[in-house]
Amino acid sequence: MRYICSVCGYVYDEEVEGVPFADLPSDYQCPLCTAPKDFFEAAEKEEKKLKEVTIDEDLHELSNGEIAATLSNLARGLEKQYKFEASKDMQDLADYFTGNLPSLEDSSLEALSKLIDEDLEVNYPNVQKCAQDNNDRGTQRIAVWGTKVSNIIKALLDTYKKAGEKALLGKKVFVCSVCGFIYVGEKAPELCPVCKVPSWKFEEVKRR
Repeated sequence: MRYICSVCGYVYDEEVEGVPFADLPSDYQCPLCTAPKDFFEAAEKEEKKLKEVTIDEDLHELSNGEIAATLSNLARGLEKQYKFEASKDMQDLADYFTGNLPSLEDSSLEALSKLIDEDLEVNYPNVQKCAQDNNDRGTQRIAVWGTKVSNIIKALLDTYKKAGEKALLGKKVFVCSVCGFIYVGEKAPELCPVCKVPSWKFEEVKRR
């Protein structure tokens, strides 16, 4: 039996490892992205049924945060095409909208967990389906990366709920500047488990 990490795609093959997945300790973590054991899924697990969402009913005005995230992603895309001046202009716009974010009504861990669950259960699956139906490979990649990043955020939130500040004791927090993957450890991974960029693309998050 093979089990796949839902964050980075690492495969645990019982035949190769010689230990049944069920016999691994409860604190087992993915060796690549540190996702916990319960984020692994059996390779032949059935695909989850998607909640039906029509485009018309899901239309809404973008918030400043959504605009900032979109512009920031466009800036990175332009940078990859070596259009540095246009990339800087796009990032300047993103920074403007980031600087005008309204204060959150509820910034609790529970509220954030609820938003992450909604992304994983509804939003990203429907974006993926829509992209597949329209043969949009770029958006499919965004949905795949977004799902993996949201999964690791969910894992980190669960860990923080249980251990509090001890979860970060003696560790640093790194964020991939390309896909947003979050890594907690002594140093950034050699390669991003999600988008495979090198460690120098990671930025350390400093405490204020």
